[in-house]
Amino acid sequence: MISTTDIGRIGAEQLMVGGKGNRIVELAGPEEYSPNQVAAALGQILGKPVTAQHAPLNAVIPTFKSFGFSDEAAKLFEEMYRSFSTGAIGYEHPASLVRGTITLAEALRRMV
Repeated sequence: MISTTDIGRIGAEQLMVGGKGNRIVELAGPEEYSPNQVAAALGQILGKPVTAQHAPLNAVIPTFKSFGFSDEAAKLFEEMYRSFSTGAIGYEHPASLVRGTITLAEALRRMV
């Protein structure tokens, strides 16, 4: 997870640096967060308990289709969520990883 503020800042910095050809830059927040950490941070900001709930993978496609997504797009979200839940998603180019500075709590405070 990375805040949109960090995405914009890092993108601008990379454009200012310039360069030749293509370069992959993977973005991440200052640290990795679990669903329970996200729920706890949100609960602290709201001043009431928030609990992370696991949703079954077989609910992803119908849920996204109910939002108006196409079959293909809904299937891509299911694939992404399945990869997250099995730990199959990771950084493809760890050497190009750039971490943001906005913490989860800071980002959530700006949204609530």
